[in-house]
Amino acid sequence: MTHVEIPPQKRVSGESRQSTRVRLKVGIEAQGIGVPLTCEGETVVVNLHGAMIVTDAKLSVGLRIAYSCHSDGQACCRQGCLRRS
Repeated sequence: MTHVEIPPQKRVSGESRQSTRVRLKVGIEAQGIGVPLTCEGETVVVNLHGAMIVTDAKLSVGLRIAYSCHSDGQACCRQGCLRRS
């Protein structure tokens, strides 16, 4: 399992981040929920509440996906809904 330690960051006036963003590249496989879609991709930035991903298929805002990632022999599965960043 990969561990990433991030030093505490001071909040900038007016900033309301709920969690720290971490640049982390992890390979994923995404599958559409209720639509025929399977594609490969990877995370770009992750935080406690979501992730920015890139895929080899064009995805639409509002599309519900299930994605899985495999890292160091361990797997994770999650579901999400695509939205604009």
